[in-house]
Amino acid sequence: MRLILYTDLLSKNTHIALVKGKIESNDNILVRVHEPLSILDFIEAETNHSWPPLEALALIRNEDKGVIIFLNYQESQNKISDILETINTPTDNTNDLRNYGIGSQILVDIGVKKMKLLASPRKMPSMIGYGLQVTEFIENN
Repeated sequence: MRLILYTDLLSKNTHIALVKGKIESNDNILVRVHEPLSILDFIEAETNHSWPPLEALALIRNEDKGVIIFLNYQESQNKISDILETINTPTDNTNDLRNYGIGSQILVDIGVKKMKLLASPRKMPSMIGYGLQVTEFIENN
């Protein structure tokens, strides 16, 4: 996999894209956009993500081509403590919509047009504006 770093010009946060294979415009790519990147995600703490990063990486490893993007929001020690205290508590995911723009821009830069998205089904109207098409949602059982 190739590792590509992206820096958000507004927030100055650095995001990571791992790209497997040569992405071409007609490919239907297996994609996971993971937000936010936290050390808790890698120790498999229950952080209410539909696809833990290690499971998504394992699926993409078995494909000829695939992309996983780790969005970084530089969590403070207090934020990590708050997450640990609320494990297994239902959360409101309305803030997820703000992060689609960054993930979409990175996918476009990599060359993704069509994707099988490792995520729970949801409306993502901004994806069309970037020329991205979700052909399938793949939920984690």
